Amino acid sequence: MEPEHRGRVQAQDGDVGEDGVSVSWAQEDPPTASQGHAMLDELRERLGQAARRCREDAFRRAHQHIDRAARAGGIPFSKRSFMVGPRPDRRRVDIEVQKGIAFVPDTSS
Repeated sequence: MEPEHRGRVQAQDGDVGEDGVSVSWAQEDPPTASQGHAMLDELRERLGQAARRCREDAFRRAHQHIDRAARAGGIPFSKRSFMVGPRPDRRRVDIEVQKGIAFVPDTSS
């Protein structure tokens, strides 16, 4: 049986190789906003220093997107790219919700 919620965050093009670098999820419960932020942080750490530095603003906007999603109760299927300026190599950070929902609010204990 395929998990109900799946997607990925990824860094694409320019300086990260042909296939990019990604962190994926496939799980029964939707990932929370905190889990989404942790995935972006893990993705950032997988990049080299120059690739991280050039994508700082894209990562900031991706984190803001997750915060907005949590305030809305999560987001369904979507693909969103956070571009690194007007570059011809299309460097970016992507968030893809491929099935289910993602970035639901964190529950307090």
